[in-house]
Amino acid sequence: AELKDLEGLTPPKLPDIVAARKKPVLHQIQSELMSAIWQEEFNFQVTEEEVEQRPQLLFDRYQWKEDIRIDAVAEAQFMDRSAAQKAWDEKMRLRGKITDKDREWQRKKEDEKRQKALRHLHTYAKSLTGSDGMHHPIIKVKSEMPPEELQPKEEKISKKQQEILD
Repeated sequence: AELKDLEGLTPPKLPDIVAARKKPVLHQIQSELMSAIWQEEFNFQVTEEEVEQRPQLLFDRYQWKEDIRIDAVAEAQFMDRSAAQKAWDEKMRLRGKITDKDREWQRKKEDEKRQKALRHLHTYAKSLTGSDGMHHPIIKVKSEMPPEELQPKEEKISKKQQEILD
């Protein structure tokens, strides 16, 4: 009461009342269930307006393609070409044409490399304590081999062995 009587002291004016906001307007919701829930529960309006889609910065900057999935297994199994393979490719590119003799030589070198890798794997498995003879040798079979070669061959029994068995 005493403060009101002081001269030059007036209370500040109250701010204007803020107008109530409009109900939000959403763009088309893809799910029928969710659109029904939103409309029933929250009374939102859905518009059919097209919204311009701005390209994402990373896709533009690095020229990435959208909607492409990466196979994680294939990515983990991918192995860069060795220096020798790169040198071979460069040599063949400079020559211009690749003959059957060149292809045969390259295939032979790849087979030698595969054989060395299998031999290394076999010696490593043998070196593990107590594991020698517990697993059949690991043999990599090419899909090019005819099925007859893949079948185990029957052992031939001589007449004497057959007589002993009978």
